[in-house]
Amino acid sequence: MKRKVFFLTLVAAIVLTNSVVGATGYPYHCDFSEWNELKEGETLVYTESQGLPVGWTFYMPQSPKRADEVPGLWIEPTTDARVGKWAVRVVDNSWTHSVGMISPEVPAEHYGRYTVSAWIKVIKCDPKDSIRAAAFFKTDEGLKRDNGLVLDISPGSDYEKIMFITKPAPAGTTGLYMYIWSEHEYTSEFLLDDVTIDEL
Repeated sequence: MKRKVFFLTLVAAIVLTNSVVGATGYPYHCDFSEWNELKEGETLVYTESQGLPVGWTFYMPQSPKRADEVPGLWIEPTTDARVGKWAVRVVDNSWTHSVGMISPEVPAEHYGRYTVSAWIKVIKCDPKDSIRAAAFFKTDEGLKRDNGLVLDISPGSDYEKIMFITKPAPAGTTGLYMYIWSEHEYTSEFLLDDVTIDEL
């Protein structure tokens, strides 16, 4: 009887621990297996037939945002994935606009530090430091940019892992985003997969 009670107590403790860990939102992981479909009659600047990965948003900070004024921007699923069935293909042939994606908001708090990682395959980049990744904290004073990377990855046939660690989150922090984009005045094409955000 004592062994049975101990076993049930241990199981309950494990279930409770997993529930608490799951509630924090960490680690956040995305293998881009789920994509939004375009609604009938819907058109977007960056695609003709497919929406974005579920939870992700399109990033292009420069205006205007009409498709005929920013030719050569493209975001779409590709089967050339590192894990799972899909990865993301980002194409930037515009010399005037940045293009990329923003992750879903992940919970974060004041003084917390976080690791951000992803796997990137560079198809082309001109110059080779045209691709950027960064963390942005959501605070009660708005978004605040934190650490990031200027990717120094030459075009190749394999995925390469990128990773950076944030500084302690500023006061008023409630969330964290990963941004990844091709800088304006540059052109590039890259594949993105296997994104993870975790507490340090």
